[in-house]
Amino acid sequence: LKDHYTQTEQDVKQNATYSFSIDKDNAATKGNARFSIVFNRTIEPVYVTNMIKMYPNPANKQVTLQLPQSADNSIVYQIKVTDLVGKVIMQEKANGGTTLFNIDRLTTGTYLVEIIDSKGNRTTEKLVKQ
Repeated sequence: LKDHYTQTEQDVKQNATYSFSIDKDNAATKGNARFSIVFNRTIEPVYVTNMIKMYPNPANKQVTLQLPQSADNSIVYQIKVTDLVGKVIMQEKANGGTTLFNIDRLTTGTYLVEIIDSKGNRTTEKLVKQ
């Protein structure tokens, strides 16, 4: 957030609260020209959520997850397995590439596998345990 009157900038992502004052006799302290939003965009490696593969499915002992990876291996994935009620059954972290996920302890049934990368991108896959 840029305050044109005070010539300051506030990173609202780091600190969402910004205090300022208005002087009723000074037009520069109020109005729609006082503030502007400044976007800083960092270009990061591109990856596509639908490139995630999970097989075999149905499975009984383990599944293989193929997760996209960036050139610098900076993407980390949070993998969460929940039952259909929403109870978290298993949770792991993984880097991009091929990961074996042991499901031997799961009882027979249908589960949801939620995969969230370190940039906040999210996808959910259905897993059937035999």
